[in-house]
Amino acid sequence: MPQINDCIVSVTGGPTTNEGLLAFYKANGATSNNLQDAAREFLLARGVPSGQLQDMWRSFLSGLGIPDGHLNDMLYEYWCVRNGPVP
Repeated sequence: MPQINDCIVSVTGGPTTNEGLLAFYKANGATSNNLQDAAREFLLARGVPSGQLQDMWRSFLSGLGIPDGHLNDMLYEYWCVRNGPVP
């Protein structure tokens, strides 16, 4: 079973998890060079209400039909099973 970070690098092209995530967020609506701010911008661009970043991710993932549970399990489903779809 792959690790979430391995899946993120595979989906985003990396070369590292953080660099890949930042590029992914920026390719999908974010403008910030700060990883956390870019994640927030990515989620806000998808209509997720502002709040704690973990809550925003949970809302976004639930909206994709990923069963509610532990956030890491939901992120695994998003990155490793669904390959990081962007609605």
